[in-house]
Amino acid sequence: MKTVWKYQEAERQLGRIIKSALSEGPQYVTQQETGTVVIISVREYEHLVSDKPDFADFLISCPKTDMNFETERQKDFSRNVEL
Repeated sequence: MKTVWKYQEAERQLGRIIKSALSEGPQYVTQQETGTVVIISVREYEHLVSDKPDFADFLISCPKTDMNFETERQKDFSRNVEL
């Protein structure tokens, strides 16, 4: 369940929000009825920004296929259109 706090309440209840972020997960703080910030634990943050290969490195690390690899393309037939 998503926990949403109004900004004014969040200012007064920061300690409670931090405890909730640690035990229950992300806490959303809104200002003027729009999502403004999300408070998460350091553990969740570190997981989000952990070292992951960028897309180019990911592609380079993919298994190589046989150089003579060929695919067959499905023959599509055009539809009749009246002009």
